[in-house]
Amino acid sequence: MTPIRFGQYMVKREAELYQRLKVLAYDNNWGGKNGSRNAWITSMRDYAFDLQTAREGMLTLESAFFELIGGEIKQDANDNSTPMTGKELLNNPKTREDIELESIDTNVSGLWSSQASRNVFIEIVSSNESIGFLALAFELMCRNIRIFIAAHSVKGAAGTATAVHGSLGYEQYAPLPMRTTRRMNAWQQTQEAEDQVHWEQPRIGRSSRTSRTVDYTEY
Repeated sequence: MTPIRFGQYMVKREAELYQRLKVLAYDNNWGGKNGSRNAWITSMRDYAFDLQTAREGMLTLESAFFELIGGEIKQDANDNSTPMTGKELLNNPKTREDIELESIDTNVSGLWSSQASRNVFIEIVSSNESIGFLALAFELMCRNIRIFIAAHSVKGAAGTATAVHGSLGYEQYAPLPMRTTRRMNAWQQTQEAEDQVHWEQPRIGRSSRTSRTVDYTEY
């Protein structure tokens, strides 16, 4: 996959996810009047010719979705320690094993389960030099967003948190398209035309001759 193809793929996925997220958001600066979203779409769709541009575009989208979802991560009230950077977390064998990047719990409140998870994700993406690895990281982020959408959607809406892990991806959350009736209407129109011709034909057994008027003044 080339950087420009990856950028266009991100634009497609962003459009699908944004339509579901914006109805759940209290504050929408990403799709607001400042034009941030439109500028990002243009950049990724038309100008993401190198890895650095695609990587920066992905980090911009992560920040936008993080803020759109709420921008807050629940912290332990008794934890007063200074948060570790993503690089420090990855270099420490103990903390590295405890990091969970993918949301596996249906009771999620944000894009990431912890601030440490977000720091590690940003560090991995920022230091990555492979477009294929960026695509994997992007899919992980999209899965977390789908989990959040399923967990916070109105009851009775399409999709559940369990279905997120299916092979259909995000499309399974969209409502099923209504069946088109164009062919049915054309058929009905044909039948209506045939019925009209049928009733305009003279009935069987009825004389089609017109009655002749007799002029009695001739006699």
